[in-house]
Amino acid sequence: MSSQPNAQVAADARVHHDDDLSWKTAVAALRPTVRSSLFPGKYVQGPGALARAPELIASLLPEGARAKAYLMWNKRTHVKEILESNHVECVANCLEGENTSATVLEHVAISKRSACNVLVGVGGGKLIDCAKAIAHYCDIPCVICPTIASTDAPCSALSIIYDRNGTVESILHLRRNPDIVIVDTEVIVMAPPKTLVAGIGDALATWFEAESCMVKQAPNCGPGGLRGTLTAYTLARCCYKTLLKYAVAAVESNKRHEITRI
Repeated sequence: MSSQPNAQVAADARVHHDDDLSWKTAVAALRPTVRSSLFPGKYVQGPGALARAPELIASLLPEGARAKAYLMWNKRTHVKEILESNHVECVANCLEGENTSATVLEHVAISKRSACNVLVGVGGGKLIDCAKAIAHYCDIPCVICPTIASTDAPCSALSIIYDRNGTVESILHLRRNPDIVIVDTEVIVMAPPKTLVAGIGDALATWFEAESCMVKQAPNCGPGGLRGTLTAYTLARCCYKTLLKYAVAAVESNKRHEITRI
């Protein structure tokens, strides 16, 4: 009988033990202090989740108010039809070129002129960053619907601003994270697999970044430079463990454009 399976089990056990030891060490390093975590107001995920967008948008507005959305989208989804068929008026635009400060201000002017009372951003990282910046300057609720799973843009309280050549120019710190994030897995699974692979690579690093912050007591990027909470660190660790277990199968499912159960 081959000893390879037993050797693999032993290797996996050592990795698990080392990871647990690292976690315990990091937790032990936490000192009593004021801490904070930054999250979207609501996170909704699953097949067909975009169909819930109209009712979710309504929950952000005063009772009886008619929704008028400034829709930033890439035209690859049916979200405009969903919104308009449910009495959400849309002023629709796309991101042409880079997410520059001039581009953001141009869209802000159109949104204000159109009296939009909610922002809906549907697309990839740069479009989402543009959408969040528009909502920030217009001071209206922000609903984000990513079409790829490769960036942190949907949930963060930051917008990356570029120059016309695609070079990062500045980072806009927003007043808050998006009010609602809607992840429709029927949309995500149709994206090119390379975008999911890129997202997996980025997400795998999250736990090691978080662990370093735990040990060094580094502040997060929120107001006041407070330390992160154990909740946030635990989610980062859970993300890492989930990817180790399911990432390869997820990429294969993405190649087949199939949503699979875990």
